[in-house]
Amino acid sequence: MQKKSSRPNKRDRAPRRVWSGAEPLFPPLMPFAARALEILPRALAKVWPLNKAHRASLPDDIAELSSLLTQDRSQLRHSYWSKPNFVSAYLYYFLPWNILRQCRLLQDLPLPPLHTDGQNWLLDAGSGSLSLPIALWLARQDLREKKLKILALDKSRRPMELGRAIFESLAELAGLQAWPASLVKGSFEKAANSLPDGKIWLFSAANVLNEIVSGRRQGKRFKSQEFMAEDNENDLQLEPYFDAIPAFMEKGAAFLSIEPGTRLGGECMMHLREFAVANGYCAHSPCAHQEKCPLRARNRQQATINHSSLGSAWCHFTFDTSGAPVWLLELSRKAGLDKKSLSLSPLLLSATVPVDKGQPGKCRIISRPFPVPNLSEYCRYGCEKNGLAILPDAKWLEDGALVPFSRPAKPEKDKKSGAVIVEPPVVADVK
Repeated sequence: MQKKSSRPNKRDRAPRRVWSGAEPLFPPLMPFAARALEILPRALAKVWPLNKAHRASLPDDIAELSSLLTQDRSQLRHSYWSKPNFVSAYLYYFLPWNILRQCRLLQDLPLPPLHTDGQNWLLDAGSGSLSLPIALWLARQDLREKKLKILALDKSRRPMELGRAIFESLAELAGLQAWPASLVKGSFEKAANSLPDGKIWLFSAANVLNEIVSGRRQGKRFKSQEFMAEDNENDLQLEPYFDAIPAFMEKGAAFLSIEPGTRLGGECMMHLREFAVANGYCAHSPCAHQEKCPLRARNRQQATINHSSLGSAWCHFTFDTSGAPVWLLELSRKAGLDKKSLSLSPLLLSATVPVDKGQPGKCRIISRPFPVPNLSEYCRYGCEKNGLAILPDAKWLEDGALVPFSRPAKPEKDKKSGAVIVEPPVVADVK
């Protein structure tokens, strides 16, 4: 008879940790928004119809514009809105994906209640083709039939006019009314002069920060190391943007900034958060606390050791493409841009600080699973008020989820990252 080994196996050495109570940052798309995205091509066709030749060239036009926007921004000497093939590519590809991303974020975002006295305005700076107002209208049934008005601001009027027409066409197909939108051509810094009568309920800005930084570096490739190393320079670049924020932040209003989930977008958002918290604003979401950003602190600490490691971590969240209509997935495939996941770097601010100044006993998941020797093959980083945390056995948690956790009395730290190893509030030993 074979002698049974007395050596405990890996499963016996440590209990299995069961994480529960996670709140997703990007919940599945609501049915109304999913149906609206399915019929979006009908609304687009009313506003920007494509003939047979333009439809045939659409995948190639999308691929070319994607390359210019993501790799060769220095080549965008003239606005792509002046080229009909690029307008088609943006409206039929980039606009739907932007709406889908923002719908997933906006569905459960803790936006402030509408003002009960007077008119409520959504002030959307850098609005482009109104992707954020459209996404908000689709995502939030509680707001869809409210008397909300839009003030859209952008340096170019044409994309705003197209966006408004698409919004109205889509609402008509759904048998509803779009929110009325006023359009103002002008720079973000001068937007305060366009404030309407009534109260600003939400001040939003999507894809603004990264364009300020990259736009002022036109003619040379942007390097993330420069952004992290040259704080004084970037303060000067972003100073007009930051200085304009207080003009819109009335009591009870909120400021929502959304950047691409790229390294540049995430670092811009971390820079904005640092400015905001230092000036008394509250970071409501995705932040679970009001302390210093642990990723920005980690980057600076690494920089003192190895300058090349600057910008090695940035705040962004990745999620799946669930809810994407079949026509959009097929168009992406034809353009050679198959999408398996989406990403964003969002930040919701207000001048109102919550009583608890954060989410006690909760952390925000900020990474995909990774192995830690002698701990778990499926660890994830979390962001909480004391800094970075590591959650073992967290394979099934989603990036961006807000998760309850327990900090041991004598917590261990990961040698590589310095992050504290935390546990679920209740540890279950599953045999």
